Amino acid sequence: MDMLFLESIATDHGFCELVLQQTELYKGKEFKVLNVELSRTELDLGESDITVILEIEGKRVALLIEDKVNAIAMPDQYERYRLRGEKGQKKKEWQEFAIFIFCSEKYRCDNEVAKKYDYFLSYEKCKDYFEQKDDILSSVRSQQLEQAINKSKKPPEVNVNQDANDFFNKYCQYQQEYYPSLDMRTSITSSGWWPHYGTRLGDTYLYHQTQEGEVILIFPNATMHMDIVQEIAAWLRNHGMPNVSARKAGKSLALRVKVPPLKVKEPFEQTSKADLKECLDAVQALTEFANIVNATYSISAIKKNKKK
Repeated sequence: MDMLFLESIATDHGFCELVLQQTELYKGKEFKVLNVELSRTELDLGESDITVILEIEGKRVALLIEDKVNAIAMPDQYERYRLRGEKGQKKKEWQEFAIFIFCSEKYRCDNEVAKKYDYFLSYEKCKDYFEQKDDILSSVRSQQLEQAINKSKKPPEVNVNQDANDFFNKYCQYQQEYYPSLDMRTSITSSGWWPHYGTRLGDTYLYHQTQEGEVILIFPNATMHMDIVQEIAAWLRNHGMPNVSARKAGKSLALRVKVPPLKVKEPFEQTSKADLKECLDAVQALTEFANIVNATYSISAIKKNKKK
């Protein structure tokens, strides 16, 4: 869904106008889209699903968009969006910003956290917009939105182990207190066997396999680049990460770091804090590595564009 909205805002002026019409920013003013970005992450403030920067009559305006199908809304998610917006203002990336949630009407009705967002665009309204158009792509987008609306009405059934969930909730509290820059993606209502973390590097992500004792940085659909990942692993071993190795993971490649296994069915209080620190240090180290690669790639792309 994130990509559907990102592409629609970037390429469909009418859809972007629909988004702006939900705010007081528009009022029939001329605008143009300057940039759209997926999963923009601040190390200390987490991730915005979609970031749109527009120019509205000479003023730079950011739309910070949270997109929800049926995932749990984190209690402080809206507040972190506001902090990211204010940070962008201070850095003069934009002069104004608007915080959105895109979701179904039912999701917003049933979720108090979702009602905190300044602006709301329903999946139903988006579906109506695309249904009024007669091109094939709009038909596809309408069908995708219909599926998302139906999914939002039927939250997935998950068998949660209560002991593991208790452990995971305290694990999350520890992570948020001591490693707040990490982008935790796993719902706090789950058992949390494999906590999932995001990175700034495209669709690259991490798993902490708590019971197995591994932290894994996944490069999706990258099996043809094993030689490169092996070189990266060798470099990391020579620069302070001795337990890292390169492995295949289905159609993906992974950097794996061995860490102490955690007994998630036992009380969190019995967990060695030294072991927990070693685990989260590994998560942070691989996250920072991915983010640095992304920053380096971004700088390189900027230089190439300037040469053009």
